[in-house]
Amino acid sequence: MTYNILEQLKLAGFDELEFNEARLMIELSVRPFVIQRLTPAAQAQMRNLVCGIRANADNPLKADAFLMDFYLLMLNCCGNRVIEVFAGVVRTYFQSTKHLVKDMPKEFFEERATLLEILLAALNRKDPAEATELLKQVITAKTSALNE
Repeated sequence: MTYNILEQLKLAGFDELEFNEARLMIELSVRPFVIQRLTPAAQAQMRNLVCGIRANADNPLKADAFLMDFYLLMLNCCGNRVIEVFAGVVRTYFQSTKHLVKDMPKEFFEERATLLEILLAALNRKDPAEATELLKQVITAKTSALNE
């Protein structure tokens, strides 16, 4: 099923803005489930991924791969298998923007890492309003940076 969805996305030729709109809808809609189902083990994995983003901030492709893995893990934490299939949208988005990310400055990924650390704290506190705002910031910041 995931393969079929990804093939249709590739054939349709969606741009980054359309992918980001889809990401916002998907990631914001699963946020309540992530808050309810986020385990300490998943939180530790997410913190490790944030450390990977920060440690590789001067290597945009590596840092972006850690960023992608963070989002994929967050989507998997919601515990819904259908959403896991749609995580392919996120993977496709990251793969389709590699050529745009390769020249991003170190500061861009350091800022993402900081926002994700704050997001993890908000998820841990079960603060849906702050988590929503932080997710919006992280996703739309990448869109803005790619469009510059």
